[in-house]
Amino acid sequence: MKKKKMVYILVRVILGLILFSSGATMIALGGKAPVTYDALAAQNFIQAFQNSGYFFYFLGIVKVAVGLTLIINKYVSLALVVLMPISINMVLFHLFLMPSTGFPAYTIFLLNVYLMLMNISNYRDLIRP
Repeated sequence: MKKKKMVYILVRVILGLILFSSGATMIALGGKAPVTYDALAAQNFIQAFQNSGYFFYFLGIVKVAVGLTLIINKYVSLALVVLMPISINMVLFHLFLMPSTGFPAYTIFLLNVYLMLMNISNYRDLIRP
């Protein structure tokens, strides 16, 4: 197997495992945020989502679904499109509210971008004028 293909498979499975485990954690915690933050603005942001009563359950279900899709290699292009707004929001949250804790979010975003670029031919019809 070519090195490029092996890297692609490794990145896809690693991202899938990260998403599956973090999504399952959100569900297991009963709809609560899996981490706490020191900055008041970040705490308020997270608290608003927790107070909704549904957001972290929903996000957990989406992350588990996307993670499983990546792991089993089915509908990968669709899963990556679903993940993109989530990963962008994760990056923006950390850039604006908690930059020092953003490494996992930045990593997920970069892995998402890498996988989307590797599947760019599947998106041509979506971006054609």
